[in-house]
Amino acid sequence: MPNANDPYAAIKALRDKTIPGPWGVLRVDYDEEVVTFLIVDREDSRIAAVEITHGGDPKTIEGAEADAHFIADARTWMDLLLLEVDTLREDLRQATSRRGLRALLTSLCVMKASGR
Repeated sequence: MPNANDPYAAIKALRDKTIPGPWGVLRVDYDEEVVTFLIVDREDSRIAAVEITHGGDPKTIEGAEADAHFIADARTWMDLLLLEVDTLREDLRQATSRRGLRALLTSLCVMKASGR
């Protein structure tokens, strides 16, 4: 269940429940009117599917295929984005710590110089 107080933790928890990536897409044509794009794991096991009744319209098929690839790629992208957020948070924490340390040292120097 997503945590409204910590959406980042909720996103990580949902990601951690999914089948590891990368995922791929397989096209299955069942008949002239229906195309299914299977989102699959490394062993080609089905994870999800995007099915479309297209009426022969190539743009409808292209849109459904793009949706399927977006879903499949999102699993890998999520790992990259979460790693980037973790890295940026750590960089910020370290920068904040250095500023805090610098401010403390400056205060101590001022106190020493003033004889306190």
